[in-house]
Amino acid sequence: GLQSDTYNLADDAGAFGALNNDVFLSSAFNRSTDLRVQTDVEYTLTKKLNLTGIGRLKQQRFLYDDERGDQSYYDAFRNDTSLSRVRDSNKVFIWSTGARASYVIAQDASKSQKVHLTFLHHAIRYRSMEATQFTTNTTVSAQFLSVGTSTSLDVLGRAVIAGYNAGDIQLKGVLNHALSNVPAADSMPSVAGKWSAKFKLAAQRYEPYVIYSRYRSSYLNWTSDLTKTTAVDMAGGLVRSAAKGGAEFRLTSQWRDGLVYLNEDLEVTQSLTNIALVGVEVQGDLAAKGFELAGIARYQLNVLSKVYDLPMISASGEFSYAFPMFNKSIYIQAGAGASYFSDYRARAYAPFMDVYYLQRNARFGNYLQLDPFMRASVQSVDVTLRLINGAYGLFGSQAMIAPGYPTVPRFLEIRIDWVFKN
Repeated sequence: GLQSDTYNLADDAGAFGALNNDVFLSSAFNRSTDLRVQTDVEYTLTKKLNLTGIGRLKQQRFLYDDERGDQSYYDAFRNDTSLSRVRDSNKVFIWSTGARASYVIAQDASKSQKVHLTFLHHAIRYRSMEATQFTTNTTVSAQFLSVGTSTSLDVLGRAVIAGYNAGDIQLKGVLNHALSNVPAADSMPSVAGKWSAKFKLAAQRYEPYVIYSRYRSSYLNWTSDLTKTTAVDMAGGLVRSAAKGGAEFRLTSQWRDGLVYLNEDLEVTQSLTNIALVGVEVQGDLAAKGFELAGIARYQLNVLSKVYDLPMISASGEFSYAFPMFNKSIYIQAGAGASYFSDYRARAYAPFMDVYYLQRNARFGNYLQLDPFMRASVQSVDVTLRLINGAYGLFGSQAMIAPGYPTVPRFLEIRIDWVFKN
């Protein structure tokens, strides 16, 4: 949707990830008093051992109220105006404290090996249209990092040993291995580069997202007894890197057992059948004489589309040209982004819960989106103007959004990046 370039199975997890969906969209409604604070205090005991004190604070609030101008979205969602007022509010406050120990196993010119052990305790306060509920989560994790001349390995294991998500486990790993080097000829320096193999694995078993377990508003209420969801994601392929660009060719697969979702009637449902997704991806980038080109294309096959429909083909890319002005005091970069996906039954959006649900009526896709942009860089300040879906109406009037999602089909994005230097 609009600013999306990835369409795959959602990571509707609780302990190890926020709520994501097959269409990654920005926040729709009023989110007030969102707050994130992070602090780490590190102390070096020896040359090989470091201790770190960790403090985290996170507060998120979601508010839906159809008296604030949102009534039209509710009408489009349900075509039901029997209620004089629809209101929903969810607020989550999480305070986390803990410690991390980092130990250097080996450090020399040929290799570097480190291990990190982390303990975190999360105090959680959750509130919807009911009494405030308090719970906790206690997690432990271990990470091993190894970087050598030809092979690198990153392995992370994490478990919730107590609290609401007790029993959740996660294992992630990334392996890179250099296959060959291609030396540059004097007449053709651009061919210099190297090939490597890359493999990623992520497996986890987690408690479903809390809104599926219990929810209360002026419109819907439920309490669900759900089992944990098992997820396994794998990707592997070849990577070619060079000075002026690179490319990656990979095979991907995703598998879910016990996936939880909302059906057409907004009922919490846990799939009794495994869901699988396999795909092929090609990604690359190229830079030469001010020109930059980058893109990714994906073909995927969803084994169980009745529960989780996804586009078979998706692609996105960006092309730009950069040039200096006023004796190189300002650098201008102008270009455009493009994205496309084949038609599929995107999950519909329930506005007052800020979640998605299954719909089998409308198909979305086969739409080319163009996002022209211009960026000006002055010393440490970047100012970017981007017209999202600027070609709306030229190739069709169907924006790439989920059914019921309240967003305009075209908008101007202004972004300012300012790097402060000492």
